[in-house]
Amino acid sequence: MPPLSAAQPQVDHMRSSVYQAEDQFSAVCNRGGLVDFFGSSIDVPIQRRFGDIDSVKRYVKFVIGLMEDSYPQLTIPRVRIRKGSTRAHYEFSTKTIAIPVSDQWALRETVVLHEIAHHVAWFKFGGSVKPHGGEFTACMLELVDRTLGEGAALLLRAGYQELGVPVTTTGCES
Repeated sequence: MPPLSAAQPQVDHMRSSVYQAEDQFSAVCNRGGLVDFFGSSIDVPIQRRFGDIDSVKRYVKFVIGLMEDSYPQLTIPRVRIRKGSTRAHYEFSTKTIAIPVSDQWALRETVVLHEIAHHVAWFKFGGSVKPHGGEFTACMLELVDRTLGEGAALLLRAGYQELGVPVTTTGCES
């Protein structure tokens, strides 16, 4: 197989594993409460649910504010409604988070944090960051730690580890 040229996009090998770990984590966050984690109890908060795109925008601004101490130059991404209901996404070229609002699945905290993690990873690592690679997962873990707590971040980290998802140790954690 010939090597990829600069014009060809890289294959996102970890995407499905990242989604699988985050879906499982999100299900735990839907219930919240005490979770038995290898004999230890972890209190996981119930994840926020948003009613409209304006509440998502306010939350994104809040989360970026939590990152100011580590990344004072980090900008707030644009947030827009995405047509359709199949997925949310981050537009690297315009620094925009697109969230479908026609279906409630996307109006959850873990979905929004995932898209913010793309923004933070792009800010920190630039165009060389893989969409769901180790730098991204490190940023996602930092966001979860800052918003949902270290217990929640531990659960997500265990999910990534179980599925072989890399987490860069020199990622977003400062």
